[in-house]
Amino acid sequence: MPDQSVKLIGRIPWLMANVDRKKPWLVGVSGGADSVALLHLLVAAGFHEVVVCHLDHGLRGRTSTEDAKFVKRLATALGLKFESERADVKLRMAAKSESLETAARNLRHLFFSRSMAATKYYLLIMRRIRRRPFCGICCGVRMVLKECTACKH
Repeated sequence: MPDQSVKLIGRIPWLMANVDRKKPWLVGVSGGADSVALLHLLVAAGFHEVVVCHLDHGLRGRTSTEDAKFVKRLATALGLKFESERADVKLRMAAKSESLETAARNLRHLFFSRSMAATKYYLLIMRRIRRRPFCGICCGVRMVLKECTACKH
């Protein structure tokens, strides 16, 4: 029986785009089904120089901590590097007068930026929220379908 992930990869336009799979990539993984599936698809598609990034928003107590542990085990099992931080979303909400969603998103973007700087990896893949499918390749927060030449890393 053929590998189903290979069939699926052929149906995802940005994954089949002329993208250098040997370049370094950061992948945002929450531990949910969508981001875990994305990570498995990337590995199946030949992306091996990957750092798995997980931000524990600290909003669900022990469950948040367990998600972070799961993502770390997954990255290790796939032979990938792992970066993680824990954020205090409620503190940011109070300090910046932001909604829960805005504070969480801003903290996530800051975490991704720090991870890109720390690892010297400049390309980020993540699942877009807001009822849209996978966003494709992001450089920082800007969406691109090729390597971003504006990046200074």
